[in-house]
Amino acid sequence: MARIRRRIGDILVDAGLVTREQLEQAVARSNGRKRVGEILVELGLVTEEQIARALSAQFHLPFIDLRKELPHPRAAALIPEHLARSHRLIPVRLHDRALVVAMADPTDVLALDAVRRAVHLEVIPAVAPESQIIDAIQLSYGLQVPQEVVMGGPGHSAESPGLAVRILDFLLSHAVQQRATDIHIEPEDDVVRIRYRIDGILYGITTLPQVILPGLITRLKVLTRLDVAEQRLPQDGAFEADVNGRTLDVRVAFIPTLHGEMATLRLLDRNRQVLSLEELGMRDFTRRIYEQLVRRPYGLILVSGPTGSGKSTTLASTLVFLNTGLKKIVSIEDPVEYRLPMVNQIQVNPDAGLDFPTGLRSLLRHDPDIIMVGEIRDPETARIATHAALAGSLVLATIHTNDAPTALLRLAQMGVPSYLIASAATGVLSQRLVRLLCSYCKEQLPHQPDDPLQWIEKVSGELPPEGEELPTPRLSVPRGCKRCRLSGYLGRTGIFEVLPITKSIQELILQGAPQKDIAMQARAEGMRSMIVDGAIKVLGGLTTMEEVRRVTELGDLP
Repeated sequence: MARIRRRIGDILVDAGLVTREQLEQAVARSNGRKRVGEILVELGLVTEEQIARALSAQFHLPFIDLRKELPHPRAAALIPEHLARSHRLIPVRLHDRALVVAMADPTDVLALDAVRRAVHLEVIPAVAPESQIIDAIQLSYGLQVPQEVVMGGPGHSAESPGLAVRILDFLLSHAVQQRATDIHIEPEDDVVRIRYRIDGILYGITTLPQVILPGLITRLKVLTRLDVAEQRLPQDGAFEADVNGRTLDVRVAFIPTLHGEMATLRLLDRNRQVLSLEELGMRDFTRRIYEQLVRRPYGLILVSGPTGSGKSTTLASTLVFLNTGLKKIVSIEDPVEYRLPMVNQIQVNPDAGLDFPTGLRSLLRHDPDIIMVGEIRDPETARIATHAALAGSLVLATIHTNDAPTALLRLAQMGVPSYLIASAATGVLSQRLVRLLCSYCKEQLPHQPDDPLQWIEKVSGELPPEGEELPTPRLSVPRGCKRCRLSGYLGRTGIFEVLPITKSIQELILQGAPQKDIAMQARAEGMRSMIVDGAIKVLGGLTTMEEVRRVTELGDLP
């Protein structure tokens, strides 16, 4: 027997969501041009979700809440983006040669026919709120730059300067909203690919027509005061931008590629807040040791890690921690990422002859108590920083190495004599940034370790320090939602290892011992690797071992 299809208005009335009088007013107002449901939403009488659930009941179709069930990437990949956007639909899941498609309007037979022709599969329609579908399309296919940004008004063309201005302003604003630290503008054969780095991971955001590339690159070069005519050599520059009420320092690097000039924009928020050492992710055990080291009146303390591991942020937090107003603090940086009160900050400017060695040599004549060196990248900077530490200043510097013991050997490779390293260095902090599980969608595992110590040793190869207070086991897994761009991760925290330079470590440095011997002695004296630090954070439900392995190159431990 065929089911009797009820009108959506009757369903809403029977459910007590609207009165019969309100329904009649909406019918009269629609005048045949709009759906009654749309009018009721506009009047604020019902929500999009209530309309979608009513449509689900009216047509006996499943309702899908896209806040809880996200489109599977394999399903979304089956139909082209333009089809999803034009018909306001999104494939959600695929099973047994059937594609489940969430639609705002399940009566749109033209849309269903278009999907069937595209996929050659059985198509099962489902109902979802239109706003959720639009959000899911953006997450699945990337950002669609508004038509008015790309096209502009009458008389505008791809070569128009105004077009480049609008596109750049739009990208900067959207990148800030998405918490991006970098914008990558990458030319290909027929499009320009736009990608953002968010929480250390690159995400494809959108593609733009190739024809807009010259204007966009020209606009960036005008802002950075670089040579617009030079397209064969790399160039670097910077400009300041006010975006969404925030002041950004934007560092731009250009380099020619096969399909045109590529540009990478680093976004630095001038007014971002400096976090405390604890807020950076330093647990009590590590923080106590590090604070003891930086409280010493002199010596060289190195903060090591690869590019993008948060070294400069840690040093900024350290200067805030040390800044009591009783000491003169001077920094030399490239670039200055944080504006710090009562810290004399020097911006490196190689074009004007102010590089790290020149600036460091000069600032020693200004009676500093604490010196922060943005990066030790050459033998001369390494030598001057070491002598400054021996002369009575506390020198904090970053250096690119994979772990704490290797940082000491890097100084030796730069030509600093072993006896000077042993005398000047007081400690090394090495770190990485791991993504935090999204607090909105992470799922705690039903079974937790019975013996947390044994679990940490199994996954990291080490035991935590004696007396370390372990968190209550809350091992969790990523799920993915709109807030975390389906990744399951939102935000980052640090994992650390700290190596105090003890007398036995000094002896090994003087002997020119290899990294493994220094690391073995450090562990014998209580140092724990950042892998253990990461495992403890995994135990507490903050991140995952997959994420710790990703940033530490841990390998295939069980």
